[in-house]
Amino acid sequence: MLIEFECPVCFAVLRVDERHASRAIDCPSCREPVRVPDGGDDAEAIVEWDSVVDQSTTPRICHVCGTRNLPEATECRNCGESFVDDTDETPPWATDEETDPFVPRFGVDDVFGDSWRVFRADFGPCVLGYVVSSMVWLGGVVVGMIPVGMVALALGAGPVPEMAAFVGVPLAGLVLLFVTTYSLVGLMNFYEHVVRNGKSDVTLLFSGSRFVVRLTLLYLLLTLIVGVGLAAFVIPGLVAYTVYWPAPLVLVEKDCGVFESLERGRKLSRGHRGTLFAISLASFVLWFAGAFVAGIFVIVTAPITVLLTTLTYLRLAGHARVERGELVIDSSDPVLAPS
Repeated sequence: MLIEFECPVCFAVLRVDERHASRAIDCPSCREPVRVPDGGDDAEAIVEWDSVVDQSTTPRICHVCGTRNLPEATECRNCGESFVDDTDETPPWATDEETDPFVPRFGVDDVFGDSWRVFRADFGPCVLGYVVSSMVWLGGVVVGMIPVGMVALALGAGPVPEMAAFVGVPLAGLVLLFVTTYSLVGLMNFYEHVVRNGKSDVTLLFSGSRFVVRLTLLYLLLTLIVGVGLAAFVIPGLVAYTVYWPAPLVLVEKDCGVFESLERGRKLSRGHRGTLFAISLASFVLWFAGAFVAGIFVIVTAPITVLLTTLTYLRLAGHARVERGELVIDSSDPVLAPS
């Protein structure tokens, strides 16, 4: 049975399994410490952290997402990072995806609301970033396609003309993926700066170079995984997409390798996969409507879709929350473009 109670700080309605009654948690909405009441307890739920744990102990801070946990915790209650050393005595609940009540909940409407508020408040910087990023993308495609065209012409004039298409098409696709990855990372870094400071920094649009090779490899691997899943009755592909949705952004934030980003992304998506799929579908519909139905309105819909991705990740990783109706980014340092 679930215990339903109201956070006395932000008034969010929380639902927690009854076996966690009388335990202390951080409210997923405002991050203030609250105590889960007993089933029939309607008393004030707010408590101080120091009254929850012994004064001689300190909270266990997750090195992945920065969330504080009870000292005896075996895994982070936000991102699922294991605190257990390399032993064979991993507790059974350390990997139980269905019993973690501490996953910060948010819905499609929350992220759309965040994105629209940011876009409306900072319309100029958002549009500027998209226009400059599009020019960067177009210039990169033109420059990248020149050697591809030269290779295709050389092969077409050879003894096996069919090799021109056989080699040229994959090369062209790789160039498009490479350039798109570079421009997209820069645009998300740019928008995060807008969210944090309310102003633009055009140099961030060119900040994707350190990640572009690893991200290109990651996208190729994800395309293979999702493609195989889609070929196997569609559903496995959609599941794989939502499971690994955070992986590219994890790679940028943590500056880690391809396989590590996949594992961390899998843990981070836990408990949110339905929401991530709904946000992705809504983003695609919004972008498609702006680009192919309303034409010029892509200048509005495209920035909002990138803001959706950026703000979804910030919420998912615990870096953003809504406090008394205002979007707050926890860290003072850039999340997506660490120095």
